[in-house]
Amino acid sequence: MATLFSHIWPRAGNTCREVTKMSKASTYFILNDVDGKHDTKELKRELDAFPGVISVSVNPEKNSLAVDYDTTGVKSEQLVKRLEKLGYQIEQQKTEEHVM
Repeated sequence: MATLFSHIWPRAGNTCREVTKMSKASTYFILNDVDGKHDTKELKRELDAFPGVISVSVNPEKNSLAVDYDTTGVKSEQLVKRLEKLGYQIEQQKTEEHVM
């Protein structure tokens, strides 16, 4: 896990402490054809199975998918491979890194 250190000035009787922050990313996909509730459930079930996935949002009307995850548990390449295994073609992909 990525760790950033933040020192808090000690008050009387307190000491400095370490603050651990999670490395988070969001990957946004435009897929070839997301067909209604069945595909929405399948995408959520399959991607939620990865350790570190925080949320999966699907918009079948726009063929879009957004996945938020802890990068220490899963990588965007793993998500891509799973989508391809499920038969989806990725038309666009964008990943944003965050530190929380």
